[in-house]
Amino acid sequence: YRDRLLPGDLADPALAIEVQTALAELENILDLPGLYAA
Repeated sequence: YRDRLLPGDLADPALAIEVQTALAELENILDLPGLYAA
């Protein structure tokens, strides 16, 4: 994961995937229901 975020990173489509992956990992670690689960 990125340890810092630069303005140019906001245009990187991979950032959205990284954020979704990090959120899913936190949900698993904390045993939370999926925030965006359908």
